[in-house]
Amino acid sequence: MLNLNIYYDKDYWLQHRKLFNQNIYQSSIFNKYYSYLYKKNKPLNNKFIKSGPQKLVNNFLIYFNERDDVSFNKEVFENYYFLTFTNKDFFFLEEILKKNKKVIVGPLYTNNDFLRLVELVNMYQNLNIISASIFAKNTMIEFSKNMIDESRVKILPVGVAYENQIKNNSVSKTERKKCLIYFKGRNNSELNFVLGKLSKNNIGYKLFKYGNYDNADLLKYSKQSAFGIIIGRTESQGIAINEMMSSNLPLFVLNSKENNYEGIVYDGSTVPFWNNECGIKIDNIDDFENKFQDFLFQLDNNIFKPYKFAMKELSFEAMEDKMKNIFNSF
Repeated sequence: MLNLNIYYDKDYWLQHRKLFNQNIYQSSIFNKYYSYLYKKNKPLNNKFIKSGPQKLVNNFLIYFNERDDVSFNKEVFENYYFLTFTNKDFFFLEEILKKNKKVIVGPLYTNNDFLRLVELVNMYQNLNIISASIFAKNTMIEFSKNMIDESRVKILPVGVAYENQIKNNSVSKTERKKCLIYFKGRNNSELNFVLGKLSKNNIGYKLFKYGNYDNADLLKYSKQSAFGIIIGRTESQGIAINEMMSSNLPLFVLNSKENNYEGIVYDGSTVPFWNNECGIKIDNIDDFENKFQDFLFQLDNNIFKPYKFAMKELSFEAMEDKMKNIFNSF
């Protein structure tokens, strides 16, 4: 039993929205409707979601909304989890800590709010900070100038699907002529290079550019495609990519390892959660030709099984197990 109060603030992603937006679902005109759903702690349809923080909270609502041992934005149980943390949460959080309740916070916080959390962690042993991945954790520890013990920052990726949903996607994909391309935060020259290589290999594709696609369409095409090519920037978790893995989509990744954070370069990755079952990643585009042919060979021989990795690391159930371990650790 989790016996957990989960807190989130819808304004974390709603407050800065404008009336006129390129995507209608991101217009502030929908804020009242979204607020109504959040008041009832109801998850939104994927087509309404573009923001990573909103997607993270939505996945928690999908999995935990009907649970008897979890409450949202109410003090019912003994354990506390703040998904979002802003300045206005500070005094409430400190009040809970003074009662010696177990609390975890994150991964949704600003830089300044993270530094305030560091101060609290150094004052209270019943508080731990959550980070989305090892790369995000290391970045924030360095950002704090190592003012926090690394053991007090726990890694917890949000789950992307139920185990049985992921397992149902385990059917092998034998038609290599259908490719999904996910393009985010990289140079168009890199995209054009990849498109040229696909043309050379007579492989068709569908392109999804970050900010210009429907999440439901991405998931649908992930299940229909033989493989995906990721041309992405560094990620704290990479929920969209994790969802592709859960669809059993083998991935060829043009990896980015430099995370430029407030003018300082930290180590990072386009795929913070990864193993060889998921596909092949390269750090240099000059390696594309040889590695891509190796990827196609392994694809044809049904070597990749990304759903196995997703079930173990990225399912809702895996997320819950990690949460239990975190609360049991202090």
